[in-house]
Amino acid sequence: MHGLAVYTKSLSGEFDLATVYKLQLCRMNIRTIENLENCVNLTELKGRHVLLCEDIIDTGHTLEKIRAKVMGEGAASCKLVALLNKRERRTNGLQPEYEGFECPNEFVIGYGLDFDSKYRELPYVGVLKPELYAHIL
Repeated sequence: MHGLAVYTKSLSGEFDLATVYKLQLCRMNIRTIENLENCVNLTELKGRHVLLCEDIIDTGHTLEKIRAKVMGEGAASCKLVALLNKRERRTNGLQPEYEGFECPNEFVIGYGLDFDSKYRELPYVGVLKPELYAHIL
């Protein structure tokens, strides 16, 4: 969530906010459709163009389900934008319409992305050395 907040703040200057439908940000990781439904009234998306913003897309499974649910609620369109896209981790055909950078299959930190609540404040994206997280694998 924190990583997304940094990225979304950067993106917001690129949109005419009068035409952007703002969803209430939830302080949770939306890992299931049930969490999404508890967070947002999806029926309000009917006929609207939706842009799902993500800091990093890994396997894409959750976003695939969220996109299907948004379209199933009658959204006019649903596109994805991601700062980082880990294509090699994808097991489905999901690809964002807009991406900042392709990301190698490594643990990245900075620009809102953290490890154990550290490194989030870095003004850049970097690769975390494996020896710093190997003990938790």
